[in-house]
Amino acid sequence: MCKKQQLRVPMDEEELRQLQDDFYKIAREGFMKNELVNFKNLKEVAFCDTNIITAIHKLKANRGSRTPGVDDEVMRDDILEQDYDEVITRIKEAVEHYIPHFIKRVYIPKTGTTELRPLGIPCTIDRIVQECIRNIIEPILEAQFFDHSYGFRPLRNAHQAYERVCNVIHSTGYNWVIEGDVTQFFDTVNHNILLGALYHMGIQDRRILQMIKVMLKAEVMNEILFNDIGTPQGGIISPLLANVYLNKFDNFIIREWEEKKLKNVSRYCKTGKSKGKKTGSIQKTLKKKAPNMKPAYLVRYADDWCVVTSSLENARKLKRRIRIFLKTHLKLELSDSKTRITNVKKKAIKFLGFQIKARAGKSRSGIILQGKPDKDKFAGKVRELKKSIHEFKMSGNISELIHKINLYNCKVRGMLNYYKIASHINHTVGKVNFSLSRLIFKVLCRNKSTKVKWIPAKDTRNLPEIHKEHSQVIAAIRYKDFWIGVTSLNFVRWEAGKLKNPKEIIYSPEGRELYKIRTGKQRSLNRKDLTLSVRYSEIISHSKSISKIYNFEFFMNRGYVYNVDKGRCRLCGNVIDNDTDVEIHHINTVLPIDVINRVQNLATMHSNCHSLIHSSKDFSNELSRKIWNKVLSFRNKLKEQKL
Repeated sequence: MCKKQQLRVPMDEEELRQLQDDFYKIAREGFMKNELVNFKNLKEVAFCDTNIITAIHKLKANRGSRTPGVDDEVMRDDILEQDYDEVITRIKEAVEHYIPHFIKRVYIPKTGTTELRPLGIPCTIDRIVQECIRNIIEPILEAQFFDHSYGFRPLRNAHQAYERVCNVIHSTGYNWVIEGDVTQFFDTVNHNILLGALYHMGIQDRRILQMIKVMLKAEVMNEILFNDIGTPQGGIISPLLANVYLNKFDNFIIREWEEKKLKNVSRYCKTGKSKGKKTGSIQKTLKKKAPNMKPAYLVRYADDWCVVTSSLENARKLKRRIRIFLKTHLKLELSDSKTRITNVKKKAIKFLGFQIKARAGKSRSGIILQGKPDKDKFAGKVRELKKSIHEFKMSGNISELIHKINLYNCKVRGMLNYYKIASHINHTVGKVNFSLSRLIFKVLCRNKSTKVKWIPAKDTRNLPEIHKEHSQVIAAIRYKDFWIGVTSLNFVRWEAGKLKNPKEIIYSPEGRELYKIRTGKQRSLNRKDLTLSVRYSEIISHSKSISKIYNFEFFMNRGYVYNVDKGRCRLCGNVIDNDTDVEIHHINTVLPIDVINRVQNLATMHSNCHSLIHSSKDFSNELSRKIWNKVLSFRNKLKEQKL
């Protein structure tokens, strides 16, 4: 059965987010009932003003927004600092008969190896188009993805995938693992199969499918003329499309065990009733009553995956069937050299930068898991740290040296935050920390103008939340009357990871509440869609040089400023009930154009309150002392800038 969905164009971010929730709910209900869902007219929703603004707001925060494509455009100069109407019109015109620009090809090193990974960099306008589409189709697809697929999905991460593997091995006692690897996955994705998968999952607006098709076939600068297969790594929408493509593979594995449909449950279960029977309890019964079945627990992170099973024979059969399925249905090749069958009791498996090995212990399954950072990848990261240390030598002054120390410290904390869930992390870092610390001290001592000393970490000024807990001495440099320390790899504590709750979904109120309970974080407020009717009077009242500050970034950030101020006037403190009465004041008007329209430099005000600040009259007799003092404070800031 196919359900056709009638869509409405959202007028503000609140309606957009509600529409995403509705998409997820409808797609999920259809998926659970095994009914096809038909979503059409998606293009109008994807390229409405609200979704375009949301897409740009998200992309501008990415580091990649500063990286130009082949047209040398960047988000800051060519989108945020341009006229609002011109940007919106440009994007809408671009998608009328959409033809993507050439893709810039760069090569980046793979972690821990000498190999290079090809990365495709789309132009800025193409990234915006991709993000607009991704923002609309993701809720539909997310509702149908496998619970234990973790890569590039909202509210999911590599730690959860690692914990799932450990949990399966520990709880089942199964010790045979297929470590899977697909040969050049991103370069061999078949476009027709991918588009067919999107259509089958409910993306049935042929205009959107055609746009995705031309994105996939976008030409690479100075390389082959057309791409008949593959999806470029680096594209905004590529990770989502990769999950769509491999969703068939997920279903092929899980239908045999984790989500196996049983026609006659009574044959296996004592109750004889399938209704209300949990999948986990059915699997436990099957292990006892149906020993000929082949257990297979899949965990996937993008194109990295592993399958846990009960015996070497089952692992070999599964590997053979997986190879045939991938080749026949997805046109993919299983790598012979990298796809291994491993007994975790004898040898560690490698997954997402970790090594996992089992040993005998006191548990129900009789085994305990040991986790370590992958030896090769960790060594590669240590080499990168040593390069950063040697860069200390090339510091021209103390400020530059402190900047490089801060960058080094960020790299170290990033490493430790990723590997801290490995049970043997302290053992691993302890092996390299001593030599690294000696190298740091030796390099810093070469700078004769800098005082270097071993001091307790808690006595340094930087990284206070980390260093205050440690008395271990670290190398530090003197700056004015305090010390700046180079942090240690030893400053890490093992933290038990948490399994992913499949009900924790960003596209449902219940899922967002579960996320808030677990992390203490909550989704940002909906961007207030303030009227733009006052925009032209604001601009006309200023000279042309001043009017440049009223660019796309200004009008995009108005709604976020309103949220920060909780809808209250920064001057009088009252709630602004009428949207047409809202004006946004620039606190500092002489800042550079790239920072003048950031949220922290803007203030929400009533129109009348705003005019008080820009007036030169004395209103001390008409206003309360508190409000008048605020008016003077805002006026003084403007006067200081004129001086």
